[in-house]
Amino acid sequence: MKRKNLKFVTLLSLLLSFVITGGIFAYWASSVSGATGATDIPISIGVGDEVETEVDWSEVSRTQGVLVPVGYEKSGSVSKIVLVYSVQLVEIETEDVALGDVVDFTVTVNRGDLHDLINVEVLAYSPVITIGGEEIEVTIEVTIDEPANREEYLEVAEEDFSFTLIFTTGTVE
Repeated sequence: MKRKNLKFVTLLSLLLSFVITGGIFAYWASSVSGATGATDIPISIGVGDEVETEVDWSEVSRTQGVLVPVGYEKSGSVSKIVLVYSVQLVEIETEDVALGDVVDFTVTVNRGDLHDLINVEVLAYSPVITIGGEEIEVTIEVTIDEPANREEYLEVAEEDFSFTLIFTTGTVE
């Protein structure tokens, strides 16, 4: 009889441990949407111009996976979003502007009210662009930090967020 009780208690303990640990999960992995891989987006800009493009997360997330902190990736989720912009300087040749002229080029991020857990980084790119020259590739990387608790996670998960990228060229001197 003691042997049956011991088996029962052992089985009950195992079952209880599975129930307890099975209920613990990475709460951020269920609904913060994001993109994966690289999305190539063309941008045409003129000399002395500024082009703004808004990155709307609801649009990006439609075809991609779930954005999670590094180390919590599983099927259907990613820890990094990569957006690639191909920027071409297009300008009509005039007395002041000739094909082959080089102008300064910058990319900035306007975070707006983007949550602090969301990181948007512009990776290295060429600081100059040539009129009629090759496209410049600008890579944007988006990641998310690990939330401190469920409440902080819900602030991010329930947010339809966006940020603006600003591409700017200088003038020919």
